[in-house]
Amino acid sequence: IINRIIMSSINLSGKIAVVSGASGLVGNVAVNTLAEAGATIIAIYRNEQSKEKSLNKLADRIKTKVKGVVSEFNNEQQANELREKVLAAAGGKFDYVIASVGSLIIDGPITQLSLEQVKNTFEEGFYSHFLLAKALLPLIKDVQGSTYISVTGAAGENCFFPSICLTTIKNAAQFGLNLSLFSETANSAVRVNEFRIAVRLVEHGQHNDLDSLSINIIHPIFPWLVANTSKKNQVIRVASAADVTAHISQ
Repeated sequence: IINRIIMSSINLSGKIAVVSGASGLVGNVAVNTLAEAGATIIAIYRNEQSKEKSLNKLADRIKTKVKGVVSEFNNEQQANELREKVLAAAGGKFDYVIASVGSLIIDGPITQLSLEQVKNTFEEGFYSHFLLAKALLPLIKDVQGSTYISVTGAAGENCFFPSICLTTIKNAAQFGLNLSLFSETANSAVRVNEFRIAVRLVEHGQHNDLDSLSINIIHPIFPWLVANTSKKNQVIRVASAADVTAHISQ
């Protein structure tokens, strides 16, 4: 009930949000919930196929609010091209960035992996976060009311199993990147926050064990975070539905 009240009280009309990883489970939630709250969305996809598939799934009431952009950002040239595409789609300015990049990697233990595998992990899960921040964060750094949200996972806190060692390494590196962004923007208008997911999220209806929760539990998070002007340089850690309610009730 509290979640629904919070969602219904947030009006983001006139705001523009850029969402990376828009075809992923978490990115898709950001696209839908921010659009439902009234924001225009610039959704970033890696290829045309994922773009078309995701856009076709949108509810009719929000389809006109979502503009899809296709771009990789694995190197600086691609990141610069992405920045120009985003600016063009957004009409030259935007208010929010949701940086949702990467996925769970199961491979290991670490001493049995090659240097190439470790490098690939950083390219996919850390360099992309760095390049996205470098390309987009400076554009909203001095914009009042702006927000940059970095989505990470709690595997960076603890390598629960040897097989997730690469995920632990990349998540821990993301933590360091976010601390650096906190420091850099401490005296700027933009609010940089980290949304740290500490539970396995699955499609609604597929959570059939104690280790997973429905993706629906995080629905209020993104509208609440972009609208909450008191949240700056903070880690919003969620391991349960109760955590979500506790955060948005503050």
